[in-house]
Amino acid sequence: KDIPDQFNVSVDEQLPTRALHEFRVTRNGQPVSICALDDPDTGDKASMQVMANGVLKSSSGSEQCAVIVGPVLEWCIEYGIAPALYIHTALAWYRMESPAKDYQKVHTLTRRRFEICARAYILATSLNPAEATFEAFVGLLSSPFGTMKAYSAKEIVRERVFILEQAASLEDKSLLNSGFCRELQRQLDAQSRTGLRAPAKDGSDPNGGDGKTEAKGVVPEKSKVVTAERDRQKTEGFVMTKRVVKRSQKLLQLLMGSKNAWPFLQPVDPQLHGCADYFDVIKQPMDLSKVKQRLDAGEYKTVQQFDDDLNLIWDNCCKYNGDGTDLFVFATAMRSKQLNL
Repeated sequence: KDIPDQFNVSVDEQLPTRALHEFRVTRNGQPVSICALDDPDTGDKASMQVMANGVLKSSSGSEQCAVIVGPVLEWCIEYGIAPALYIHTALAWYRMESPAKDYQKVHTLTRRRFEICARAYILATSLNPAEATFEAFVGLLSSPFGTMKAYSAKEIVRERVFILEQAASLEDKSLLNSGFCRELQRQLDAQSRTGLRAPAKDGSDPNGGDGKTEAKGVVPEKSKVVTAERDRQKTEGFVMTKRVVKRSQKLLQLLMGSKNAWPFLQPVDPQLHGCADYFDVIKQPMDLSKVKQRLDAGEYKTVQQFDDDLNLIWDNCCKYNGDGTDLFVFATAMRSKQLNL
């Protein structure tokens, strides 16, 4: 209640959303995984007294506020082109931006589940159903994407119960109906028939092992045939299928309709706008009209290329105008809007 409004990213259904940087999650003063909230034996999550601490930043980036918030009631994944990890208290939603250095190891399980599920959803909604195979998903997930890590087939299979639960909970059933999830379910059924219990929700092995041993014959080998197109997708990002293009066009339309978008709708005119040295400072000009032109013309081959051009707009503005200016604030607000769409 004491956190000032300038640290709110948005307000939804009377609850503010804030971005928590350098975060740690604790219980009884000790670091704990966010996944501890999945404990099925505790119905009242508030009684667990899971707390989060970190740093909030104002929309302009010029102010910071160290906070301790909680109790944390739940955590969830926001799916889409720009996925995000959130926690929820009785008073606000918090987008978990980056863990503190001394918390990164504790955060490993939550990060793995978030990144595998988020990337799997993007793949399921981007690829044609015939392409959404287990082998294709494992091939793509085995390479990093942006800030997300690479994951082995063993790590993916270890989280199959969680992945299937997430897929079943989504309104869009593309992931659940994909060949990837069908194969995970087949493996789970095969494991059940051998008399082995499924992995516990915390990733540990209920049979007393370390959670790394899988049933013999359950994990299919990674496909040895990876086409040049698959290699290109790994390094450059997810391809712009017709479905992804439509989603990107909708995102761009929402950005262009924002109240803060007006400085970015058209190219900067140094003479008209009184910034004669603009092209001396900014070597790669970009604006929303040019992004729209390139998107409509099919020039973007991957989502990463589309995102890069949008981020170039905000970066150029912040670089030329500097912190504390109105245009810097507008660019920061537009970047936040992009991340939340």
